[in-house]
Amino acid sequence: MADLNSVSFTARVTMEPELRNTRTGTPLVNLRVVINDAVRDDDGGWTQKPNFVNVTVFGPNAENLSRS
Repeated sequence: MADLNSVSFTARVTMEPELRNTRTGTPLVNLRVVINDAVRDDDGGWTQKPNFVNVTVFGPNAENLSRS
């Protein structure tokens, strides 16, 4: 699948993963994670800038995620 990007990051889950099924029975999980970005402020110090990302996982990975 050349049209999909692969990403890897460290994040915290901010909401409980919600396991559901599609109309065809495929399991899916929706969750939100936050990734903190360190940004240099005007005083030369570092400030944490949160980036919230909505994530959807399908299939066996969704079932595994809902159990963890």
